[in-house]
Amino acid sequence: MCQTFIMYYPRVLSINQCGSYVTQQKILDYVGVGNVTNVKGVVDPTILEPESLKGTLYSKHIEEGIDWTTEKRADYQNMIRYGKQQAYCIPFTNNDHFMEVQYPKVPKEYQVPDVCTKSGVERAATSLKSLVILLTIHLVHALRSK
Repeated sequence: MCQTFIMYYPRVLSINQCGSYVTQQKILDYVGVGNVTNVKGVVDPTILEPESLKGTLYSKHIEEGIDWTTEKRADYQNMIRYGKQQAYCIPFTNNDHFMEVQYPKVPKEYQVPDVCTKSGVERAATSLKSLVILLTIHLVHALRSK
């Protein structure tokens, strides 16, 4: 989940783009690939390592070489969603504002307050008393003004 746009530091003036991504190497490690060809503009690289997959197109390995069980898919999604990612905020002038981030840890789960508890009723009663006092003061003031 990309939260870079609200969490970036140090402040970057004139932001052009913010985002985050899982590194290529982390994804390759997950699918059991050591290295692929990195040719600019090539969308479907060829696997170089391991030797057993050398020469195979990356897409073919993803489609046919991996048993995408429900558990494997959930594990992959968990890695993409909650794992460490490279975050960046790029100004218009340079692009060296990268850092490693992770999905924020929530220390305490939000608990919806029970407005019907005794303390809630007591608060309402106190508010009602305050309202009665204010209305009484207002009425007395209005009567004196006549």
